[in-house]
Amino acid sequence: MLSQVAALKGAIGYETIWMANTYGAKDKIKILTIDGISPQDDAAVASGKYSIYRTMNFTTWDDPKLAKPNAKKLVDYILSNLDKVDKGFEIIPAPALRKAGWKFTGDEITGEPR
Repeated sequence: MLSQVAALKGAIGYETIWMANTYGAKDKIKILTIDGISPQDDAAVASGKYSIYRTMNFTTWDDPKLAKPNAKKLVDYILSNLDKVDKGFEIIPAPALRKAGWKFTGDEITGEPR
C-alpha cells in the first residue's frame, strides 16, 4: 500500500505512523495532519481531536480445551506492560487512553472520549 501511495501523486493511504516511517519513501509519503493536528500528537489523539486511529486487539480462549498457555502468557505480559510502550512505535498505551476518558469494558476499548 505504501509503494502504491508513493507512486501516485495525491493518493491517500491508511497505515500506522511506524509503518510509514519504517517502510514509506520518505520523500513521497507524508503523515496527514487534519485541521493542523498531527497524529503524532499523543494528547490530540487521546483526547479525540485527531480522530483517525487504529486499535490493536489480542484475544485468548476461555474454554480450557482451546486455551493455549503461551498465548495467555503473551497477553498477560502485554497487559502488565501497557504503560511501557516505546514511543518509537507511535502507540498510545491503554492507561493513557483511560485517563483521557476512553470507555473500556474490562480491558477492551468500547468508546471514544467524546
